[in-house]
Amino acid sequence: MRKFYYLLFTLLCGLAGTTDSSAGIKVNFHVDNASHVQISCYGTPYTIKDGDNVLDITLAEGQESQGIQIKAANGYFLKSVTSPSGVAQSISGLTTSYVYVTKADDNGTYTIKTATEDEMRTGSFTVNVDDASIVSMVRQGTYSTVSLQDGTQTVKYVPGTESVIQIQHTTYGKTLYDVKHNGNDVEHPAGTYYVTLLDNAENTIDITANYPAGVTYPVNFTLKDNAEECITSVTVDGKEQTGFANSTIDVPAGSTLVVTGNISDFKVYSFRVNNIEQSFYGTYTCEITGSTDFAIHAHKYGKLNYVVNIDNPENITMYHGYTYQNRIVELKKGRNTLQIPEQDNHLVFKANSGCKVTYAHNGKEKLNADFNNEYNVDVTEGLELNIETSAIERNKKIAFYVDDITAAVYQFNLNRGDRSSVNVVSGYNEIKFYDGDVPFLLGFYGAPYNNVYLNNTKANPTYANGTSYEFYEISDGDVLKAFIAKDPKSYNVKFTLDGVKAEDVTIIRDRVAKVTSPSAGLTCFEGTEISVSTANVSVTANGKTVAANSEGKAVITINSDTAITLKGSSTGIHDINAETTGTRAFNPQGIEVDAKTAKGIVIINGKKHIAR
Repeated sequence: MRKFYYLLFTLLCGLAGTTDSSAGIKVNFHVDNASHVQISCYGTPYTIKDGDNVLDITLAEGQESQGIQIKAANGYFLKSVTSPSGVAQSISGLTTSYVYVTKADDNGTYTIKTATEDEMRTGSFTVNVDDASIVSMVRQGTYSTVSLQDGTQTVKYVPGTESVIQIQHTTYGKTLYDVKHNGNDVEHPAGTYYVTLLDNAENTIDITANYPAGVTYPVNFTLKDNAEECITSVTVDGKEQTGFANSTIDVPAGSTLVVTGNISDFKVYSFRVNNIEQSFYGTYTCEITGSTDFAIHAHKYGKLNYVVNIDNPENITMYHGYTYQNRIVELKKGRNTLQIPEQDNHLVFKANSGCKVTYAHNGKEKLNADFNNEYNVDVTEGLELNIETSAIERNKKIAFYVDDITAAVYQFNLNRGDRSSVNVVSGYNEIKFYDGDVPFLLGFYGAPYNNVYLNNTKANPTYANGTSYEFYEISDGDVLKAFIAKDPKSYNVKFTLDGVKAEDVTIIRDRVAKVTSPSAGLTCFEGTEISVSTANVSVTANGKTVAANSEGKAVITINSDTAITLKGSSTGIHDINAETTGTRAFNPQGIEVDAKTAKGIVIINGKKHIAR
């Protein structure tokens, strides 16, 4: 408690020095005897004298009070501390008072009265002790230690404040043989005796510290199942004991008894002392203060038999224990009959890269993966695991556009639902996935902007104002965009079809999203890519011709309002010949084909040909 008050006091004092704009007040501390007390602020004492002491105290701007510590010198107590308004201040342990002066105390007086410890200790009691060297006695209230000697002595105390006396053995865990107050036994929870003195009455405390020589107590051991093998030793004051198993031994009163057991090879079901369950971690220590009964039930660990049925063991890795222990369980296709130590019976399995677990069952219930996409199993005797797997076929695709990934100074991550990472660069990223990859998890830190869109609709972060996102509704052809270097601009895109029908052209936005109604136009963010298959059209953007690339597509990057004209081609269809069969060819949908075997219309070098 003293430490708490001191920390609170120093904190308040420290706040006083946070600004140079301050105001001074004068507060008088009237002390009956300056040698009995110390007055300080933030550990720095003031020089004081008997009588009045006017102190200049600074209050910083906005500061309402300043903490002052008043502490009695060794051998003295504070009788009272009174504020200028006549209010008695709190005194801790009769030795320390913390007062907080305010502007209202300006030119006021705090009155401090002191006394010697002997003057305050008007009560007394008698102590009889056989061995003071092993007895600790403390006056509660002031936490002052009583110096004891063997034999009879008179101890003074402050009635009320120090009326509770704490008595215990000087060695932790040891107990005293007997403590009596006015002839009555004193309770001793956890080996500590508390005596409440009767003020204004005779009080005698009799302490028998040492246990009588020759006194013994019976200690009985009941060992069940494999407990006799589990308990490896019993010692009394360091001496090995024999013949204790399912028997009784006599132990000298006050002795220290230690029970040691093997918990590596045995499971301790129960460890009871005098019918009270105790924690047993291989060693149990107690002091024998009376008749004692040990009841211990232990079982020797063995091997557990279990079975793993798996369609393709190449698709998973199974671990004995946890993955970080790297104890791999070797499996073969079909039925695997295995054993595992009973005391180390945990298994973990997970799908290998490019694979997935489609079904897992332990014979009683279906198993589900944890957040690390791992399956955890505690093996029991006769357990049968059934595991079905397959290779992952990522046959769906989304586009993910990032304006500048380096704007995320600290971190930028895109992860699948199993926490595996997806490599991402600035610009467009075409990401293949399957339903098991969902949700996608996006997180970035240290970026100046936070603009994330799914299909041009702004996404909400997982937590308000955060930069982490979870996408549970992701479909084939979706477009995800993150603008973290700046706020994006939006532009309008208008399509004009001249001599060509909408169903005869293929227009793709953001690499994956097909534009089905070009006449309706688009609203796009800056940097958006629009590609047009040029099988039967020529393409202009804002009046400028857009040449087809090697894939037969005209690609326009939108950085302003853009008018795109698609004009039907008036040129004939060329035959494929020997000069064209060695180059890359595409069908009207932009899919690469083999020019030698393709049939129908194909596009080579941006021109339309007929494969016969």
